[in-house]
Amino acid sequence: MDIIKNPQFNWLKLKWIFIFISLVFSLLGALALLMNGLNLGIDFTGGTLVYVKFKEQPQPERIRKALQVAGLAAQEVVRFDELSKNEVQIRLGHSESEESRDLSLEGKLVFEALQLEYEQNKIKKLDLNNAVKTELSAYLQQFDPEKLGESSSVLDFNQHYYQLSERIIDHRTTSGGVIKDFSELEIVGLSAAVLAFLREQIYLGQFSIVSVESVGPKVGQELRTRANYAIFFSLLGMLIYI
Repeated sequence: MDIIKNPQFNWLKLKWIFIFISLVFSLLGALALLMNGLNLGIDFTGGTLVYVKFKEQPQPERIRKALQVAGLAAQEVVRFDELSKNEVQIRLGHSESEESRDLSLEGKLVFEALQLEYEQNKIKKLDLNNAVKTELSAYLQQFDPEKLGESSSVLDFNQHYYQLSERIIDHRTTSGGVIKDFSELEIVGLSAAVLAFLREQIYLGQFSIVSVESVGPKVGQELRTRANYAIFFSLLGMLIYI
């Protein structure tokens, strides 16, 4: 069954209309680019992205002020992903003069600034929401809550507490990066002595540093240059083909 009886259209007759529409959209795109510029990621501009998860609903303005007090100028402090996840992205910019700065310290500086803001009265204790496995294991071995020091070998002693730490940190990871209450750890299989020790000697911080990504300004400049070349030669190749 033929829906269109005569499928012949004189497209060339309408060429000026299509050319006009194309020019309008091209001009609008060029104006938007000139007015707003490109929203480049840290791969091209250089900088540090710190992803933080909070126990409660985060307040971007409070976070921004805490960073300013610590001397960290945040270009962006925005919530991302689902709002119920209480996650924040912090973007710190770098200039060419800061090339020699150790970018690996950026995450630590952000952590210290937020810790001073949110955990002023607890920083002498170990924060379970930011501790790594080796740190937690060493802490447990130091205090030996299960009193295993005299009844087991050094190897078994160290391995036992490392495995406990591993289970705790793995549970934190599967919980989205933050443990909200010590009662969550009851399913991990910890003894009553260890649970009591955690409640007394360790605290659950209000936030957790999920990940840190850093790119130096010179590397960003090099990537921008390569991207510009790639775009130019791609357009040139298409024009030659057409």
